[in-house]
Amino acid sequence: MTEVSVIVPVYNVRQFLPACVASVRGQTMKDLELILVDDGSTDGSGELCDALAKKDARIRVLHTENGGQGRARNLGLDIARGEYISFVDADDAATPEMLAAALTQARQENADMVVFGMKERYVDSQGQVVQERGELLPKLSGSVDRAEFWQRFPDTLVSTFCMTRLYRRAFLQEHGICFSPTRMGEDAYFLNSFYDAPFTRIAYLQRALYLYSLRPNSTMTSFNRVYFDAAHEATRSRFYEIVRRNAPTPGAFEQYLTRHCVQTAHEALKQLSFARGQVPQRERLALLRQFCAYPRVAEGVAACTRELVGSQSRWLTAVLLKKRRYRLALAYYDGQQTVRKLRNRRMKWQ
Repeated sequence: MTEVSVIVPVYNVRQFLPACVASVRGQTMKDLELILVDDGSTDGSGELCDALAKKDARIRVLHTENGGQGRARNLGLDIARGEYISFVDADDAATPEMLAAALTQARQENADMVVFGMKERYVDSQGQVVQERGELLPKLSGSVDRAEFWQRFPDTLVSTFCMTRLYRRAFLQEHGICFSPTRMGEDAYFLNSFYDAPFTRIAYLQRALYLYSLRPNSTMTSFNRVYFDAAHEATRSRFYEIVRRNAPTPGAFEQYLTRHCVQTAHEALKQLSFARGQVPQRERLALLRQFCAYPRVAEGVAACTRELVGSQSRWLTAVLLKKRRYRLALAYYDGQQTVRKLRNRRMKWQ
């Protein structure tokens, strides 16, 4: 058994993979294994995985047909030997002290999970960093037990990314915690399963230890039709059910869930703005109507208030959705997308 298994799903990221692997190999903590799961790559990434494994005995490679990040991570979990598990995406990187700092915290707090922060950065299509963004850090420090976690639930959340965490492998195995086979939202499914399980403690580190890349045509900056599927909506509904079931008192987190519903509607609009020019306008409007008709989304949009939504621009969009002025709401987000493209050109992020 090694101390940490690092699982990296790999799919057509040949230009990014060497830097990612170098960041894991360069960890100050040396007792690790790096599992590269080639998810049916067609750009030579699979062959590159094999070449990198020849340079370091700690690297293990698994080749499989394409099945998405969730399935690839599950396959990595199946063969992992580490006491703890870490996930890194192939176009991202870890700071040199990430694993050592998280492992120290896990052992000091006897935690089943350690949560840490990340630094965002824009990278171009060749993997070169063109601009640094801010840091996203946990609100909490130290650790909380399960009861305190659910008492303070809104403050415990940092992101739905599985990568900014370290997990005790035995706990994941005991409770069958794994990723969903869907091609979007698999991180949220995994974390929601963890939160619903009887964990002992979760620890927090207010340090940006993970380097998260925003790049052209990634899943975070491009249209993904899966976001509008009923299966993905079922994952979101499962999250609401878990939160309500674990709330310290009935209704304790209803305002939080309303805000979350509205945020998902804003994300739907952003996704559709990415699709401008790729998907006909009539189809974009049909997808938006379908999304807003889902019971949880409709419930949240109907219940939201100016105080809950926050910013003026988000409230304007929420009002348009309340009134079912879908064309206007989409036009507003299309305008924001135009501004984003102009900004990207100025910083040469292409």
